[in-house]
Amino acid sequence: MQKNTGLKVLLSLSIVTIMFFAQVSGVAAANNQGLEWGIEVDDRFDYDFDVSYHNSTFDLELTGEMYVIINSLGDISNDITSLPNIPIPSLYLGTYTIYWSNGTVMDDFWKGISFMGVPFIAYPIGNWTLMTELFEDVTHTIVTQDASVLNYTYVDVPVVDNVVSMVFQKSDGVARSQSYDIEWGDATVNIEFTLTSSTTTTTTTTGTSGTSTAEGVSPLILALVGGAVIVVIIIVIVIIRRK
Repeated sequence: MQKNTGLKVLLSLSIVTIMFFAQVSGVAAANNQGLEWGIEVDDRFDYDFDVSYHNSTFDLELTGEMYVIINSLGDISNDITSLPNIPIPSLYLGTYTIYWSNGTVMDDFWKGISFMGVPFIAYPIGNWTLMTELFEDVTHTIVTQDASVLNYTYVDVPVVDNVVSMVFQKSDGVARSQSYDIEWGDATVNIEFTLTSSTTTTTTTTGTSGTSTAEGVSPLILALVGGAVIVVIIIVIVIIRRK
């Protein structure tokens, strides 16, 4: 019975994720609120990732390096009033491609276990006053920031107990770091993505991780955490079945 319940939870989270990302598509453009993309097609972003899973009978540790190439950017419509109205880049829609550090495409890997490409998230730049308001409009959310980054952390998402933190660079809107600390049943999960460098047609920069202290919950967060849980749980199932 417990196994069936777990599978139902995973299926529910997967459906929420797919529905969210099915809403976003389009062609890159600026809008009437000053929002525009700080990234461009063919930009590259390099990441380190670290995944750990622990429960009473099983331990898993995965680390690696990967990079993202932007394929296309969605059109930012006028009069944005909420975060889900923004067509953030999506692996599920093919707007970017993920590669292992050796250049091998790893899209199928991430699609198969997360459905949405959790490793890369970016929001528009040009009006951080508005973006701050949109983040703060999410129930029980507190946003902290300085001149260079916007920090966003949220806890107590339904279904699982967790703390999820993101640090967005104001220069290009890219998530510099993401951290998922999740407790689900007797399992403890930690997933971290850290930007190590970014390359555009004119510049190359080295990324550094940041910190964040805030609380909140939103449909976007549920989608992100759902994908994170699916990533770890399916990896564990695959490994166990191969033994």
